[in-house]
Amino acid sequence: MIGGGTEFTDPNTYQSRALRRIQEQEGIDFVSDAKIVQYYALYSILLATDGVSNPVTAADPAFDAIEIPGWTNKHGWEETNRDPCTGWYGVVCLDDRVTELNLYGNGLSGVWPHEVTLLAADGPRGISGAGNLTKIDLFNNEFLFNDYDNSWMSLLGSAMGKYGMVMACRKP
Repeated sequence: MIGGGTEFTDPNTYQSRALRRIQEQEGIDFVSDAKIVQYYALYSILLATDGVSNPVTAADPAFDAIEIPGWTNKHGWEETNRDPCTGWYGVVCLDDRVTELNLYGNGLSGVWPHEVTLLAADGPRGISGAGNLTKIDLFNNEFLFNDYDNSWMSLLGSAMGKYGMVMACRKP
């Protein structure tokens, strides 16, 4: 648990909603713990960044009259019978572990979730075997925000390397 468990007390948090999405997956009772962690991390990303406001857009009166746009391409992300490693848009895997998230210009909004660190190859969060991240491309997502916190980047594991992160977040 990244937030110590308090994130699950409110059923409306993206974390609680991600857990419910996992339960909807066909055959979830027969997948490995690593695959469940993979689903949780990826569903957290979707639910935290798809048509969601953030502190910057919430404080800007220009957004009062408009709806925050959702992802441009969600192919596979909303299906309950497709493995993330076999056809989710922007997810690249090797040996059933997520190695890349290519969400460039995909209309992400909200605050980027720390649950992405569950896809690290090593380190304190990489012990699950769910990922082996070498690249995350979030550039050109105008309404995505980092909530002034990049501390999670140090938990992405050694496989990310020097140039594995491409991210541009909206500044106030």
